[in-house]
Amino acid sequence: MPDLLRTQQETADFFRVTTRTVRSWEAAGILQAIRIRGVVRYRQAAIEHVIAGAEVGRPIHEEASPDDH
Repeated sequence: MPDLLRTQQETADFFRVTTRTVRSWEAAGILQAIRIRGVVRYRQAAIEHVIAGAEVGRPIHEEASPDDH
């Protein structure tokens, strides 16, 4: 069975975060994205990998804002 591909919005809705957070996770290497002709998608397996990491005690963090320094 092929892996489900989700949009940024669908991924954000799934995690109940903003699309900005999803992009931050991608930039930080937390969530792997694929690009098809410039369109960003997230594999269900990559989403489940993030969940599995959180379940074993690796927290999911957003990038620190400039005010946090």
